[in-house]
Amino acid sequence: MNNTDQIRKVISLKRYETPRDGYFEDFLKEFQQRQRQELLKKSSLSLLSERVGTWFRELGSIKWVAGAGVAYVTLTITFVVYSSISGPEVEQNIAPASYERDSAEPLPAVDFEDGSNFRSRQDTKREF
Repeated sequence: MNNTDQIRKVISLKRYETPRDGYFEDFLKEFQQRQRQELLKKSSLSLLSERVGTWFRELGSIKWVAGAGVAYVTLTITFVVYSSISGPEVEQNIAPASYERDSAEPLPAVDFEDGSNFRSRQDTKREF
């Protein structure tokens, strides 16, 4: 007998075999139990990265827009947090500005008739 005849006989015998009762229900329970055990072996960080990767793969062409949005939000939050932590230091002993003129100093005198205190148009002309 050659190999092909042996294979045909084995296949013909397998045709009449049937699984025991409850085999498929037990198989499903065992399969789910193995899946749960594999999930327990993984770290939470690897599960998170797997889910994020799956989410980005399902997005299609919008993934670039979503990625840019996430990057923009991250940079904005970083800038706000950094600027609130290391803001400019302000001295507490600074007096407020006074807009009142000191009466001891006289105002400078300007002769509007003479025009000697102002530049003439020839002084301000520029050649290009």
